[in-house]
Amino acid sequence: MTTVTTGAPTPTRAVGTAHTRIEGRDKVTGAARYAGEMPFTGLAHGWLVLSTVARGRVSALDTDPVLAMPGVLTVLDHRNAPRVRTDYTGLMGMRPDPTCAVFQHDRVPHLGWPVALVVAETPEQAREAAETLVVHYEQ
Repeated sequence: MTTVTTGAPTPTRAVGTAHTRIEGRDKVTGAARYAGEMPFTGLAHGWLVLSTVARGRVSALDTDPVLAMPGVLTVLDHRNAPRVRTDYTGLMGMRPDPTCAVFQHDRVPHLGWPVALVVAETPEQAREAAETLVVHYEQ
């Protein structure tokens, strides 16, 4: 068996000392480009509509006025979302993971459950349209 002996750790002096940040000047002056500012052709933006009730069912969504808004591409909800497997198990394989069932049924298991996704050309259009969407619930 080999024994490895190391000396005392070498202090790095990282804490308490100033460091040169090569990107600092660009960030402070506004010249830095962030990921959200990068242009992408055909990029769409989504905004979730979350339930305002703690438990119930979505009985109706008034999507027609939202779809007529400028820049809105679609509204995704339990009626038109692609079907996905919902029998995945959670950590340790103990029980099904309910987070896999978003937009798969009309049930609302808790407050803040995603009930729709508004997709638009810009984030601002998606948010405004999502705030306009009227959701009817049965409790």
